[in-house]
Amino acid sequence: EKKEKRKFWIALSREEIEEDIFVMTGSRPARRPRKRPKNVQKQIDSVFPGLWLVGITADAYRVADTPAKVLSFFLSFFLSTVSAIYLFATELNRCRFILAAVKPT
Repeated sequence: EKKEKRKFWIALSREEIEEDIFVMTGSRPARRPRKRPKNVQKQIDSVFPGLWLVGITADAYRVADTPAKVLSFFLSFFLSTVSAIYLFATELNRCRFILAAVKPT
């Protein structure tokens, strides 16, 4: 029977990694990763066109259901606005009627 080898690893802190790189290279590591040369990046993009899509998942496009409170708030706002417009139009028509009756001919 073949026994499975146990895997062993140690998580290093950022400071420990920086210290190890400094000891090996004699300089501190770069703060941000260096970009590839443009021609190399173009070749990689032509071979693997969707490589940059790795971070995009369906969860990024998921829209949460609208809570009932929010929906009721907007519905009440809409209805009150429609009511206000109706009252304003009714009042405006009444004023026109009064002005037409009072206007000398």
